Amino acid sequence: MMRTVAVPFCGLQDGVHPATWGQTHTWTALEVSQPPDQWNLVRYFTLPQLTDLDAVTSAWSALVGRHVALRTRLFRRHDETRWQRVVSSGTADMEVHGCPSGEDPQHFADAILSEYFSSADRAIAPEDWPARLLVFVTAGGDAYGALLACSHTVLDGWSFSLLIGEFARLLAGEKETDLPSVTHTPVDRAGIEAEGHYRKRSDRGVAYWKSVLEVSPSSLFPSVRHASDSEPIKRVRLRSSHFAEAAATLPGRLGISHTAMFFGAAAYALCRLTGNGSITVQIQSSNRFEPRLKQYVGALAQASIVRIEPVGRTFYDLAREAHVLLLRAYFHGQYDQRDVDRRIKALDQDRDEAIDLSCVFNDVTFGRLTRLGTGSAPFPGEGDFREISWGDARARDDLVKCNVLIVDDLDVPRKCGAPVVDLSRELSRDELRDELRDQLVVRPAVEVQADARYVSPGEMISVLTDMDSVLSRAILADVELDCSAGL
Repeated sequence: MMRTVAVPFCGLQDGVHPATWGQTHTWTALEVSQPPDQWNLVRYFTLPQLTDLDAVTSAWSALVGRHVALRTRLFRRHDETRWQRVVSSGTADMEVHGCPSGEDPQHFADAILSEYFSSADRAIAPEDWPARLLVFVTAGGDAYGALLACSHTVLDGWSFSLLIGEFARLLAGEKETDLPSVTHTPVDRAGIEAEGHYRKRSDRGVAYWKSVLEVSPSSLFPSVRHASDSEPIKRVRLRSSHFAEAAATLPGRLGISHTAMFFGAAAYALCRLTGNGSITVQIQSSNRFEPRLKQYVGALAQASIVRIEPVGRTFYDLAREAHVLLLRAYFHGQYDQRDVDRRIKALDQDRDEAIDLSCVFNDVTFGRLTRLGTGSAPFPGEGDFREISWGDARARDDLVKCNVLIVDDLDVPRKCGAPVVDLSRELSRDELRDELRDQLVVRPAVEVQADARYVSPGEMISVLTDMDSVLSRAILADVELDCSAGL
């Protein structure tokens, strides 16, 4: 049985304010995405012990009251400008799903979750209430699990993790005064971005985009090369022991991030695919360089752009340069989206052709690589392995030509069943890694999503195997890059 509980909340700040740069960036991406539900941030978690429903209600009330992002709806005015509307008090709905007497609670929750994830209306639109909480209770009325879904237009992944941590602490009985102070909000952000020095930051970001685009081709894949398909966007993922070993070995050896290591390998593989001497791709910048933004709950991430030349290099040199170029791109990742759009439109007119930015590199692991071994066998007893999976990708064919994603690939050993995290205390990323170390095997995997009319599935596999090959050799020694292959 399901019932809706209206949970009252009260917080600071309200009114109508301009949408922030981060909100605008994600909102723009959402508008052209298909299906839109991929922009929900969703987490299901099991409570460490049966919890009184009133405690869950109080925790949810406190969380919504604390954070402006959970009280924000986005909207457009008649002049097409984007705005955020914040309320300081009201009620937030909480769905309570009661497990019938005699039924297994986890099986009951699994059935509700399956129904939720198959529902066509689970997407949270920018104008909707931004968060949805489902609570699962036993026949006796005690909560044992919950699902939290939030709109990506008002929250990024980092913020969502912060919310989960705070929710866990509140459920464990901590008071709101025990939590970190909220010192910077999306309302504050909107005001700061309108100030002169932040406008200059946007100008620098636009100038950076211009400098990269002026020396880049309009598209890495300018023309259709293969027959059309009813579902042209394909997905190929490679799981390899070499990826795990490289992530454990090369960043420390070279003094770089593991994102830069994978980006260098992807740049090399894309150059071999296209036959170009350089590649230009979009990346995601989290924009959390300022100390006050470490605990910021809102949408900060924006796109940036990188151009890199692998030809005539060794892999170590390429990876080190990738590290520097990524830092530079991150530095210029804060800007007013309208300013960049105007600059791209002006370049389109100068070239008399549209600039195509549908090639993207994104590392979505956030460094969550656990059980990384040393030596030649990163997973004891498994030895070297490579495994490829494929299928259709959930993306629009006018947005994706060739995207390279670094992802977590999770395995749960059968002997330990479902992983359990102690939500009675807040866990840092390192602590969470240690908590799961004996329960999960987390391998970095690489996934290519591409429009098969431009990049065939066979060519997608070639990108992945080229990355695997160069990283496996780089573990042992530096590698002279041969970029002579091409389309």
